[in-house]
Amino acid sequence: TGCSTNIPLVATTPIDICRLEQELVGHPDKEFTSFLLSGLREGFDTGISNIPNKPLECPNLRSARRDPENVTRLVAEELDKGFLIGPYNSPPFVNYRINPIGLVESKYSKKKRLIVDLSAPHNNKDHPSINSLIDKDSYSLSYVTVDDAIKSIQKLGKGAWMNKADIQDAFKLLPIKPSLWPFYGIKWNNYYYFFVRLPFGSRSSPKLFDMLSEAIVWIAEHNYGIKNMLHLLDDFFVVDSPDDGGERTSAMISLIFNRLKIPLSVNKTVGPVQEIEYLGIILDSNRMEARLPQEKVLRIMEMIRSLLNRRKSFCHGIRNIRYSTIRSYLAAIRFYRLRAGFSDPFIDMYGYRIPQIEMILKGARRLDSLPIKQCKPITIDILNKLIRVLQCGIFNPYIDTLMQAALTTAFWGFFRSGELFPDKFCPRLHVTQADIQYDMNFIIIKLKSSKTDIERKGVNVRLFRNGSINCAVHALNCFTVLRNSNNYDSPFFLLPNGHAFTRRAFIFNLRHLLLQLGYEASAYSGHSLRVGAATSAAAAGVPDHLIQTLGRWSSLSYLRYIRVSDTVILKAHNKILQLS
Repeated sequence: TGCSTNIPLVATTPIDICRLEQELVGHPDKEFTSFLLSGLREGFDTGISNIPNKPLECPNLRSARRDPENVTRLVAEELDKGFLIGPYNSPPFVNYRINPIGLVESKYSKKKRLIVDLSAPHNNKDHPSINSLIDKDSYSLSYVTVDDAIKSIQKLGKGAWMNKADIQDAFKLLPIKPSLWPFYGIKWNNYYYFFVRLPFGSRSSPKLFDMLSEAIVWIAEHNYGIKNMLHLLDDFFVVDSPDDGGERTSAMISLIFNRLKIPLSVNKTVGPVQEIEYLGIILDSNRMEARLPQEKVLRIMEMIRSLLNRRKSFCHGIRNIRYSTIRSYLAAIRFYRLRAGFSDPFIDMYGYRIPQIEMILKGARRLDSLPIKQCKPITIDILNKLIRVLQCGIFNPYIDTLMQAALTTAFWGFFRSGELFPDKFCPRLHVTQADIQYDMNFIIIKLKSSKTDIERKGVNVRLFRNGSINCAVHALNCFTVLRNSNNYDSPFFLLPNGHAFTRRAFIFNLRHLLLQLGYEASAYSGHSLRVGAATSAAAAGVPDHLIQTLGRWSSLSYLRYIRVSDTVILKAHNKILQLS
């Protein structure tokens, strides 16, 4: 990205990188530490897959325009802290993006906070939003829950001591790669500003920041002897046994953060205590109970009184929950019930789905008017083009062969990309060399865990030789010859350096290939092969129940994966016309 002024394009952070590097010397994952340290020194790549090729300025949100005084104050604070550069009378970059800003007010404390809408513009094919250009699955996170904290307390027993610490300005301690600064711009009072630290609202910010938190947890445990530490992004929680007292842990936490020059929020650093509020729940180790804070109980009672005074009341007006969120909550309820050995809560005694739930979901879907973004399918025609490009040579002989094996396996096995190429490999859960069985005409891949395999019984996926350019058996055999590891517990999909081939690397290579073929790469994701396999199967006339079996779907959700093209619709219309 060109720069029209002499701006020092240097990443900055208050964190003591040299000290952090010393503390991480013994960390077993050198790839992890290298990524974290280089990101702190040079700025983090926020995962934008395709850099926007033309400037765009989006108007600010109505909430900002309604309260200009507070917006001006908050922008000045961001500038003073070094999170922004500016102000500029005109954009200092040739290519840039100005994102909308707005104000949100805390529901109860009434504190106002500046937000950046990196999902704008919405539904604009010519100008996709910054967040839409960042792969959602590559930056997904599994968060700690209050249940994890409760288990730690139960393990250490009644009277356990608890400490809590919270990092101040969390995301904004981490620098953005300078070449990406132009795409994190905002505009206020006719002046231009650009974020140089990770902003709240960026799809990749939580995952990138979580790497720093993970490093701190490792340092605390291995260098300072702090056990039972949990973290939820910038929020750290430690439990000590009743005999330890917790004072040493409290002192060590302060020492670690001071040495690393990572600021802690004074108001949110608590302990050692035996009663503490964590993730909105009071944890009491003396009474061995978890309860709601009194102010929340009072608010709930007030809400109930308000509802009782109404003749009619609607859930969507109270909670404003999206249809997709409701589905996720219901899926979680079902998952935990089945795992505990209970029956499916949404199936009646006769084996039918409970109609009331279906009706509620149907109504919620109608109320939820926001369109759901769907990735484009990689059908068998596109797959063949990808294989031909790889056979001509794109990356290097090893990666070209690896990508052929990865693409054909994901397609013919109807795999989710995370099942084959996890971002964090675990031999107990993911595909290893030992999970591949070879035969002359087919290959069996043992999938040890999956989204629909709740009890992790495992399933064997068979791929058959088909004699075509997209034959998975041939591609896997070719790749096996090149693999440079005899360790049966190593990842099957292995890079030349011995590291696991991650989902992020797979998607990066896939989009590079799609660009070579002239496709809109950002419209495709790691799910595109699974979607394409289902779409191709439906187009070939494969019965629905067989598609469901091939994709290992446990419900009718597989129907969402089948994309119907205009050509198919036209053929259907012509067939109907023939009846006249």
